[in-house]
Amino acid sequence: MAADGDADRNEIPLAYDRLGSRLVAIGPHEVDHDLSGGRPIRLGRFDLGYGMLGSRLERIGDLTLSYDHAGSRLRRVGEWTLDYDRWGSRLRRIGDHEIGYRRLGSRAHRIGDLTIRHGFAGSRPEGIRSPRSELSEDEVIVVFVVLQLQERSKPSD
Repeated sequence: MAADGDADRNEIPLAYDRLGSRLVAIGPHEVDHDLSGGRPIRLGRFDLGYGMLGSRLERIGDLTLSYDHAGSRLRRVGEWTLDYDRWGSRLRRIGDHEIGYRRLGSRAHRIGDLTIRHGFAGSRPEGIRSPRSELSEDEVIVVFVVLQLQERSKPSD
């Protein structure tokens, strides 16, 4: 039944670099990377700020990101609280945006009323289906955070 509703939705593409490894756009919102290409430094009109060691994202525009006491798990994005499942492995909510998964999968399938479309192999997100023709800035930030958290939690090859 949900698939029928998804057919009427608008698709916002997710673009990747030539190698297919780095997200470079969420619809019209470009994701710029530093000179080494290792980390995003801008999301659309929002500058991304990192901690002193340069590896942990601490700011998206005016929004401050807060982490748990160990400094490893993201707990807040601005005023939005992040909630995780009982084991702390899967993100369940960012503020009012509920995150949904397929069965026991580790890849987010839904963010609020948005549906993430994955590629043929099912691992790389390729588009966002939305009931609106474009994403709000809040939705762009939430999508970015969810995709970044998933990228960080991927097992190393």
